[in-house]
Amino acid sequence: GIENWALGVGLFDMSLSRDDVDVYSRDFSRTSQMNTNSVDVRYRNIPLWDDATLSLMAKYSAPNKTDQQQDNENDNSYFEMKDSWMLTSV
Repeated sequence: GIENWALGVGLFDMSLSRDDVDVYSRDFSRTSQMNTNSVDVRYRNIPLWDDATLSLMAKYSAPNKTDQQQDNENDNSYFEMKDSWMLTSV
């Protein structure tokens, strides 16, 4: 990723990552490991007034399903893993 890139008045961070997560069957008796691809973007240290700054953050995550995992979701035996967004500010 990129970190502490001076961009405008703040600092820009961006990273790409792959995470492995456990996906549970609907009866919680089995798990399957699925990987997800994520993009994390942050624009931080934006000056507001004396001793105050703003940080903006966004993360997008998309599952990378095998054919078997897709079949398990389609027959409703496993919980569905969907694309997700998270936006926040501090």
